[in-house]
Amino acid sequence: MASMKKIGKSYRITVELGKDTNGKRQRKYITIKDKKMATNILAHYNSQEKFGGFVTPNKKKFKETLEHWLYNHALFNVEFLTFVSYYEPMYKYIIPKLGEIYTQQLTVSDLEQYYAYLMNDCGLSANTVKHHHANIHKALKVAKKNKEVMTNVADDVELPKVDIYEHKVYTSEQLHTLFSLVKGKDLFIPVIIGAYTGLRRSEVVGLQWEDIDFKERIIHVKHAKIRPRKKFLKYIKPKHGEMTQDGNLLKKTKNKTSTRDVPISEVLYEVLWKWRIEQKGLRFKLGKDAIYNDFVCTMLEDGREMKPDLITQSFHNLLVKNNLPIIRFHDLRGTLATLLIENDENIKYVSELLGHYDTRTTERYYAKTVKARMQKVATKIDNVI
Repeated sequence: MASMKKIGKSYRITVELGKDTNGKRQRKYITIKDKKMATNILAHYNSQEKFGGFVTPNKKKFKETLEHWLYNHALFNVEFLTFVSYYEPMYKYIIPKLGEIYTQQLTVSDLEQYYAYLMNDCGLSANTVKHHHANIHKALKVAKKNKEVMTNVADDVELPKVDIYEHKVYTSEQLHTLFSLVKGKDLFIPVIIGAYTGLRRSEVVGLQWEDIDFKERIIHVKHAKIRPRKKFLKYIKPKHGEMTQDGNLLKKTKNKTSTRDVPISEVLYEVLWKWRIEQKGLRFKLGKDAIYNDFVCTMLEDGREMKPDLITQSFHNLLVKNNLPIIRFHDLRGTLATLLIENDENIKYVSELLGHYDTRTTERYYAKTVKARMQKVATKIDNVI
């Protein structure tokens, strides 16, 4: 137990540590001028039985706690893009708002006010708030493990309800219109692969010819390619992947379930086989001006590898120019999933095809389509009974 007594302009906390082996009473004294901090320390010590031990009082600011977690834990344990997704909101939002608070003084109220600020003043979504909270929680978890705080206050925060994102998808007819528009352009191969396989954008541009088994008609999805911004280059570690000749980062796929085999349909087989021959022919014509690499998606002009951002921008511009419904390149993946589910494909297979962690992820992303399919099943039940 602990008690507090005001002495002049300071506050003295007396912590009872029990008795030593000789039966002598042990005490610890802490003197501090800040009443709020003293009150918090007193509360922490008096909750030792619930929270598992004492912590040393310190004036470490939350900014230091966050940065310790970011550079000593996250940087070496997560994918590079994940690290970037932690870095940017931390310095744009979290540290400016919470960074100067002493970690031991951080309260549930501080966090709830911060999340309200994100939604009301910054216009961020509940899902984004959830990501901010996850990083704050991880940083405090490390601080608790290091005995810098008694408890993780993020445990007690009530988060706003997250809205389920509804994918924008194309119909089969819209897809074929898109195919006709990209034919003969740099976008043709990426769009065809994305639509027929459900690969992520980074997986499409990271695809190499050695990953395609034409004999067995299987694509082995093993790598993804991203374009890191210059300011983040210093944070790239060997575990994150290797740099390509065009300044992209070629890395392993997102996780174990992302590393997968995807079947090649008859249409895709013909497109890829023809493109492989055409790609070699284009490089032969260019001679010494040709750029050689093993990537499937390359520029028609000189054979250089495709940058992920180029696909995103070119894809958007194409849709705008031709008055097609605006979707993201990533929504080609959603389109394939939706069309398969609508045509009664097994959800477990669709989940494996997309590289989702489990079927619950697929069901959450395509809830409306799954619900419609369930209604079709219910109708079938009525017809057979």
